[in-house]
Amino acid sequence: MRFCRNLRKKAHLFFLDVDLRDSLEACIKYLWPLLQDGCSLFTHEASHMKIASLFFDKDWWNKNINSEPPGLVGAGSGLGLFPASGGFRSSLGYSIKNPRVSNFKELPQTG
Repeated sequence: MRFCRNLRKKAHLFFLDVDLRDSLEACIKYLWPLLQDGCSLFTHEASHMKIASLFFDKDWWNKNINSEPPGLVGAGSGLGLFPASGGFRSSLGYSIKNPRVSNFKELPQTG
């Protein structure tokens, strides 16, 4: 983690391939503040609920990042990346830092 502590430049994208929640927590703690608004952090372990749950953990995000949790889109959160084929073949997930709400369209529920 010494490497992460020395980073100072803003980033547009991070891709994390860690296998442990503790490792993910350390990466996010140092990298998330460097991620620019509207940009994405990808994880390779979205299908593991222990990893995916960090992106919804209000206590952790408030304590370590001083923000609300961003959520996660991907296999672990119940929203797969391949919806036409059942959605859950990928371990890839992503989160967007402070997305612009105007970039999203609200659709009525039909069923």
